[in-house]
Amino acid sequence: MVVNKSLKTSESISFTIGKAVKKLRLVSTLNGKQHRVTYKPGGIFTTDLLPGEGKLYAIEGGVY
Repeated sequence: MVVNKSLKTSESISFTIGKAVKKLRLVSTLNGKQHRVTYKPGGIFTTDLLPGEGKLYAIEGGVY
């Protein structure tokens, strides 16, 4: 899970996706369903977060 701790400003965050990751999915805050996310194994993944927003990602494969 990634969270923007600022309650005033939007933020962009980035993290590296390991090459062993087979699937990365965003978990919906509305119904818990998982949605595909475009990413490149071994690459940098970037997402934008509104003030106070959090996003939960399901990761399949790789080392945690």
